[in-house]
Parts: sequence; structure tokens; C-alpha cells
Amino acid sequence: MLRAVIFDMDGTLLDSEVIHYIVINDILKRELGWEQTPEEYLKYCGIPDQKMWPMMMDEMDSGNLMSLARKWGMASDEVLPSVEDSGAKPQGNIGEESRRHGLSGQDSSGEGCSEQDGSGQGCFEQGSSEQDRSGKSSSSSEQDRSGKSSSSSEQGCSGKSSSSSEQNRSGKSSSSSEQGRSGREVPEQVKSALSAELERLHWAEYDLYIEKNGVKAFPGVRELMGALRTENIRIAVATGSLVRIVRENLKLLGIEEFVEEIATSEDCDNGKPAPDVFLLAAKKLGIAPADCLVVEDAGNGLQGALSAGMACAGFDGSELPSELSLAPIVFSDYRKVKPADMREWHRQQKGSDGGLE
Repeated sequence: MLRAVIFDMDGTLLDSEVIHYIVINDILKRELGWEQTPEEYLKYCGIPDQKMWPMMMDEMDSGNLMSLARKWGMASDEVLPSVEDSGAKPQGNIGEESRRHGLSGQDSSGEGCSEQDGSGQGCFEQGSSEQDRSGKSSSSSEQDRSGKSSSSSEQGCSGKSSSSSEQNRSGKSSSSSEQGRSGREVPEQVKSALSAELERLHWAEYDLYIEKNGVKAFPGVRELMGALRTENIRIAVATGSLVRIVRENLKLLGIEEFVEEIATSEDCDNGKPAPDVFLLAAKKLGIAPADCLVVEDAGNGLQGALSAGMACAGFDGSELPSELSLAPIVFSDYRKVKPADMREWHRQQKGSDGGLE
């Protein structure tokens, strides 16, 4: 029988996944000349930063990554090992604390999102086609890995072309041995140092965005949670976000009184799509996984919930496109959902009678 509902947070309880997309995409464009469409971003939804950034770097050009590492003092001017000498150890000051740099004063989303109506429409257009912080459009004449010309015609923050044949932002040219090579060939120490700094930037700029623009809560969340607790169905949150962000958001939404337990990627060895965070939430509640229903907005989260042996439902109310093909049930409005509906969803998947304890 249904005894607990475990909610994801970003894109499920509040419309913050689109903010993560805007902020992350802004960092990628500004620092690495790389841009993702909302659809390309989907495969990373729900994955914690420690795993997400290295995954993204594997898809990038090694020359851009090494240029950024030099700029941030994470690598020397030595080029990547040649193909014949790929086992060579990286040189330079890798392992030293990375140089910290400040936030730009401009809103990372581009202006206008805070003035939209409740639907939040328009944020993607701002996030994906905005000019860079210098006010000049960015242009890239380099080709992508498929050999096709990049769709971006952007220039870098200096206003100069970011072609791979030109100098990087540190003023030094990327070596020809680095150009056109996969990010998988970048030394792991360099990628680890870059990942830590990119993660720091992500959360710092996310906080700045929220401070300037706020975030939209999905209507009906608080009412549904109150109804669930009235009917003795317990509630937890399982997310890839940081614990402090979760607590701040629960307070913002006014639902902290209903959420008994929080499980995050900080508590687990493996983030979504692994089942760990969901199993931890159930363990904290003292409830068997089979008696839980997970509400998720992303394919990685749904995969984790199913792997944990839990029933699940997909929420499709965010501006960000959702990948919910794994969800047996999909809904888009909390105001139309009752505890009885959730019991029925659980019964359909787990075969229980759906009754109260």
C-alpha cells in the first residue's frame, strides 16, 4: 500500500530546473564557448554536479578545456600528450587550489525573465540566444565534432573571434595538438580541478539569479502535501541539489512542515540515475521502497526510482522540456491531484489495495 510520497525538487516542486539550465549554459558559453539546447540539457537533469561537469567535458574540445585550465591556474603551458604518448603524466601546478574569480554583475539569465507572467515563457530564448556579458554577440568559426559548422556565430567575452586558431583568453594560443580532440583526453587531474570550480560557479550564480529574480513555485504543491499528511501518507524529498538549497527552497515554498526527511546527492556515493538517493529517503522514513511513490520531472530520476523498486509518476509542469517516457503516469497540475489519485497510481504499479494503514 502507499505509505510515502518522495518528491524530487528542481522542476518538480518548483520551477528551478530552467534556472539551472540558464545559469549552466551561461557559464558554458562564457568560459568554454560551448552551448546546449534545452533538449541536449535533458540528459543531465537530476545528475549531481560532481558527475555532470565531467560528463559535459567529455563532449567538449580538449583545446578549450586546457585553455580554461591555464587561465584558472590549473595547468601549465604544456600541451596535451600526443596520441603516441597519451600515457604521459600532466605537467604544471595541477592540484593547487584554483584561482577564484568574482561574478559578473549582469544577470546570468539575460533580462526579462522576472517580468514574465506566471508561465515563465521567454526564459529559454533569453538564455540560449542572449549576447555575452561584454554586450557583443559571440561567434565561433570552429566546427563541431561531427565536422559540421557550429550553429553559434558568437564571439568570446573579449569581443574577438573564438576560433580555435586564435589565442585563448589567457593570451596564449591553444596548441594544434589539442584542437579537435575529445575532452576525454584531458588529464583527469585537470578535469577534476575544472569540475570543482565550475560547480562553485554554478551554485554561486544560481544564488545570484534567485536573489535577483526569485523562483516560481508550482501551484497546488502545498495543498497536496497537506492533504497527504492528513491521510497519514508521509513525505520526503530526494534530489541532486545541495542540502542548504533544499532547506531554503522548502522554506520558500512554505512546505517545510510537511517534509519529514531530505536525501541529497551529498549523502550518497552515487547520484541519479542510480537508486541510492531514493533508497536513502525510504530508509530515513522507515518505509519499504515498494510502499513509496516517487514524483519526478526527469528521465534520470525516473530511472533511479524504478531501479529502487518504487512506483513513480512524471510531472510535466516545467518550462523546461521533460523526458518522461519511463513514467507510467504523467500529470502537469498539482491542483488536480488528490491523495486518492496517488494511491491509485501506486496500486496500478504495485498491485496493492491502495488503502490506508
